[in-house]
Order: sequence, then C-alpha cells, then structure tokens
Amino acid sequence: MTKKLPFRATALACVLLLGMTTMAQVEFQPMPASDVYCPSGKMSANVSIMSYSNQKEISKLAKANVAKAENDLCTVTAILDYDPEQFQAPQFIGLYRNDGYGIGLWDDEGEGVYQGYEELEPGIYDIVALFKKGRTPYYVIYEQYELTGDVTLTLNPESCTNCLTTKIYGPNGELLKHGLGHYDDEGQFVLDKEGEIERTNVNIQFCREGSRIMSSAAQYIGPMLDEESRNCPYEIYVTNVSDRFSFLLKRIDVTKDYSKSYWNWFSSKGITTDIENGINEYLQQVFNYKYTPYGSQQDGCGFQLLMKEINNSNLSYTAFVFNSPDKKSGDIFTHEVWANIPYMDSDIYDTDIFLQPAFNDFAAINTYGFLSYPGVCIGPEFQVKDGQKVFTNMGHYFIGAGNFMPMTTLYHERDYQSGVDIQKLLPAPEAFTYPTDQALDIFGDNCPINAVQVENHAYVKPPAFIDPNAPDGNTRILIYDFFVGRYGEQQQNDSDNGISRTLKLNGEEVDAQTTLYTDGTGTCEYTVTNTNIDVDGIPGQNSTTVYFDQDLEDMTPPSLEMLHFKNSDGGVTDRFATADEGTMEFYASDFQYQHDDGWITGVYLCQPVEVTVEYAPYGTEDWNELVIEEVPELYQEPGWGYFYRGSLASVTGQAEQGWFDLKFRLVDASGNWQEQVISPAFRIDNLAYTSVANIGSGNAHEVARYTLDGRRADASTQGVVIVKMSDGTAKKELAK
Repeated sequence: MTKKLPFRATALACVLLLGMTTMAQVEFQPMPASDVYCPSGKMSANVSIMSYSNQKEISKLAKANVAKAENDLCTVTAILDYDPEQFQAPQFIGLYRNDGYGIGLWDDEGEGVYQGYEELEPGIYDIVALFKKGRTPYYVIYEQYELTGDVTLTLNPESCTNCLTTKIYGPNGELLKHGLGHYDDEGQFVLDKEGEIERTNVNIQFCREGSRIMSSAAQYIGPMLDEESRNCPYEIYVTNVSDRFSFLLKRIDVTKDYSKSYWNWFSSKGITTDIENGINEYLQQVFNYKYTPYGSQQDGCGFQLLMKEINNSNLSYTAFVFNSPDKKSGDIFTHEVWANIPYMDSDIYDTDIFLQPAFNDFAAINTYGFLSYPGVCIGPEFQVKDGQKVFTNMGHYFIGAGNFMPMTTLYHERDYQSGVDIQKLLPAPEAFTYPTDQALDIFGDNCPINAVQVENHAYVKPPAFIDPNAPDGNTRILIYDFFVGRYGEQQQNDSDNGISRTLKLNGEEVDAQTTLYTDGTGTCEYTVTNTNIDVDGIPGQNSTTVYFDQDLEDMTPPSLEMLHFKNSDGGVTDRFATADEGTMEFYASDFQYQHDDGWITGVYLCQPVEVTVEYAPYGTEDWNELVIEEVPELYQEPGWGYFYRGSLASVTGQAEQGWFDLKFRLVDASGNWQEQVISPAFRIDNLAYTSVANIGSGNAHEVARYTLDGRRADASTQGVVIVKMSDGTAKKELAK
C-alpha cells in the first residue's frame, strides 16, 4: 500500500532533535539543557526542560537560519511506501546537515498534515525516517543527499536489509535471561524456568559520526513466553549506508529481588555488526541506603534507576521506574550495581555518564487523592568516566514531569541570540568528586543539609489544573527544600512525615506553604524543620530559616549548596577518631534569582556571601566559632559558587557519643540571610560520653530536656527525662 503525504519543514535548532531520550514507562522527552538560557548560576528549579517558551525562542533562531537563503529555497515531498497493517509510520523525518543543523518534518495534528515552513535551504543532508514493526525499528536513510531544488522522496521500510542483534552477557559470561513460562487454560501464568532477570529496559540510539540523531526505546517485562526471547535479543533493521552511522545500545537489567542491576552501554561498528558486550569491563559498586525513621515503619514503596548523560552542552536524563520491592527487612536497602560502560574515544562519542539507583522511602496519599512517593532517596551519582568509576556529589535535584532533574548540571553560559555555547556544562564539582575505592558510610545515615532555594516571579496566574488555589496577584514566591546528605544522596519528605514549616510576612505569622502569593513588598521569614532523621541511633534534626526583603533589588537569600567532611587520608566521612583528623568542606553562595517576562523560566546570578560557622555538642546551644577559609581555586560559579574549608582540630568539649552540631549563618550584601542548624553533623570518638550521669559542673546550667526516645520534652512530659547541660554533659531526672 502506498501512502503519499506532503511534508513541510518545521525549522528547529538541531539540539531539539539531537540528544532526545525516550524514557521507559514514563513517557517524557526532555529537551537538552543547552536550549535554556542560563547566563550565570542556577536555572530556576521550577523549569521544565519541555518549556514551551524555550521552544518558541529556538524556532525564532532556526527560522532566521532558514530565511537567510529565501531566494534559493526548496520544497520537499515524501512518499511513504509501506503496509500500515505491519508498520508504524515515522513520527517525523529528520534532515541533518554535516554542520549539525537539523530540520524536523512531522505531523503535529495526527491527521496527515505536516506543519512547518514550506521550503528548505539547499545543501547536503542525511535524511532519516524511523518506521516500526512492533518494537523493532526500521531506519530508512538517504545518506549525503544533495538538495538542490524541489524533490520527491520515496521511503520504504522493506529496503532495510541489514539486521543487527543485541546480545548482553553478565559478569559470569552467560547471557542475562528472564524466566520462562506459559499461560494455563484458565489464563493464569505458570513459571516453567527461573530466570535471573525480572525487568529489562533497552534504549537504542542511532548515531552519525558520534552525534546522537534520534532514539528508539523498547521495554521488556519478564518472564518470557518462549526460549528465544529470554535474553531480549533486540533487533534493528537499516538500509545500506556507510560506517559514518552506528548504533548505541543502552540497556538496564534488574534482578527479581531488586538486589542487583546490570548497566550496559555499547555501540556497533557501523551498521553491519551485532552489538555484544564484553564481560571484563564490568565495574561493581554496592549501595546501602538507610531508611528514615518514618520510612522504616512502611513497606518498600518502589525502586528506580536513573541515567544522565552530558555530551558537550547537551543533557539527557532517563528514569527507569520499577514495581515495588518486597517488604523490606531491617533498616537498610541494599542494591548492587554492575556497570559495563567501557571507555569511548571522545572523537566518537564524548559523553559523561552518571548512574543513580534510587528507592522510595515511604508512600502517601496526596491532597488530590493519588498515591505519591514523598519519601525518596536519590543518588548519589555514580559516574563512569574513561572506564573508571567515581562518585559525584551534585547537590540538590528538582522533581518534575516524572523525572528527577539534576539542577546543578544545567548551569552554563550561552549567547542566546546566536545560540552558541560559550562553555560546556560542568559534569561535576571538582572538590566533591571522589574515587569509589574510599570507604563510604551508609547513605542516609547522616543529618542532611537543606539546600533551600527561593525564587521570585513576575506573577502570571497558572492554569487551574496546575494550582487551583492561586489567587490574582502580581508576585509569586517559590521556596523549595532540598535535603542533601553527605555523599550527595537526596531525601524527600512531606509535611505529614517529619517536616514542619512556619512563615512570617512582615513579622506576622501566616499559613506556611512553599508557593507564596504576595503584593511584592515587605519581608519574608521562612523556617523549615526536618525531624525524620536518625544518625547512629540518636534523633537528628535540620532546622533552616531564610529571611529576605521583597523591596530590595536582590531579594534572594544565600544558600548552602553541599557539605561533606574528609579524614586525614582524604576519605569522605563524618566520623573521626580525633578532632585533628577531620576537615569540613562546603559550597555556599548568594545565587540571586532573576525572572524573565513569563513564569516558566528564570536564572540565578552568583554573588559573594558572608559565612560564619559554629559548632556545639549535640543537642546543646553551647556554640563556638569554627574557623573557615575560602579556597578561590575551587570556585565554580556556573553551578556551585564559592568553596570553603575548615579544620575540626579546634573542636573541644564532650558530646553524646561524640556527635557535634553545626550552625551556618550566611548573609548577602543586601542583608538577606540564612541560618541552618545541622544536628548532629560530625562525630569525634575521643570527645564522646556514652552514658548519662550526674557529672555536670557546678557552673553549668540546663539548656534542653529530652524524653528517653529522643523527643523534646515539654510541660506535659512525665517520667524520666534527659537534661542537657551547657557544658555538654547530661543527667537523668524525673520530669517536674
């Protein structure tokens, strides 16, 4: 059957088509980060990479490129010669010049009418059309086609005579296999053979000389119904083209108990060789996550694997979401990663790859009646670079559109008028990247920092389905709480599970929420307290207050981006035998938010900040200054800002189990400030007392009271309480 369709070119910047990632299970195609204008510092955390305003700006740039040759333009008509009962027609047809410029031709309305500009600039193009037969892709390609005038092309998937097959082996040298079974007479599935793999996600990218052109995703859920399909032999068909083209395989296999995952990233050599991995390149890493106090009371709520790629200035981010694990046992969720991502020549495919296992700490029903996962532990990022593995602490994340969007990777500079990047994306902060052969503690077994973020927007009332309670007004303030652990793991909690918030507008307390609508004047003081924390069996707490004045040109308070500690060997840990073994390092800056004319996008500009750090024995208010210094050579403004370092050698006093609290006070040039207390923050063993006794000095005074299970005591508390004294000691007594 022959179907004739006219195509009119829709001009888009090539980055809209290059680097697109199709997510398994979550249908979302993020636009590369290079399409977002970020002159300096952070991009707005509420920005969706699918931003319509961004697409409009890209179209304007592309339209100008097309129009420059308006005296010598061409019209393209395509004839699709295919059987619609066997094949699916292409979603769009791509035309790609050698200089990277790309044109997409597609049917916006799904009615056979392809929208866009009617004429194209002459030149030499690679023309690519992707047909599908079920999950199997068929690539029809006109290679290096010279477009000199009006032309009609015929595209037929039957011309794809080259077949490639993928074969993925585990570390033991055997093909990774699903279970095998059949359906009985009553329609019930019966498992006949066990298999190691429960779930497989496959993503195939079609590459031209190292640049991603388009991607095709297939999802497999085991067990399988026939022996041939047990190892998911993904097939690819393509027309005859040169070795300028190749395929890149990205595949994740997860075992049925969710204890292991196998990550494979391999490319074909041209289009005539099968894609097989080698078994000697596997890198192993074990992730141990500690459940929060609230999460330890719940069943396992879900498991996710996240993959991020940075190719020059392009960002792709893909989430693979899996079913809920079995009911957890104990307080630790363990997952073992086997990554098989060999070194690739940067001239072929220059990409930084980051992997992140994540789990849902607990589930809840949100205000709209849907099941949500407010308790999520993400990361830290596990980077595979040149065949080696490192961990990277990237700071906080924004959750949106079914994705975990890493905000710190979106900081870069670009000339928005020309669309030219003037620097690459920073894949990771230098000082917070470390080899995985260091002894790492359990992720989540620490009191996280709050990388709080505040944004002010010229208010445009959003649609009701986004915020049905939004009033009319002229200012919208967004406040985000990002709880980031020592190794870059992020914890998400909600107000019903260990999080409390207070808000003062012009000194008067009002209903606290993370989206505020004001008249654009006056002061705001916002406090968030997170008590869903347990460290070494003692209750933890993060209390953060930000203050900002809406009447100032700079109304954004400063922020603490990330924090970790190192021992004398350079290992990342917050537990030390003696004080002189420990060093504290962190990023802190005044990222001033700048909104645009709409409410979708915005950027942050990095400015200096005055920083003071104090320490106190856990649970006391006996604060002492901790000397810190800025390290200018580690300053990384596009994303992380000013870097600070301080030795713990001056820490003195006794503390319960050796744990000490930290208090950060950050003040910007406009007088906006943040104060954050992290309790506990670090442990020094030789300054510990482990029993509660009447050992206080005669000059000490009472500073706090706790119940035996670690909660703050109040006037209604009965029974025995622990009384903390100002000298760091404690005693037990009956509540008065």
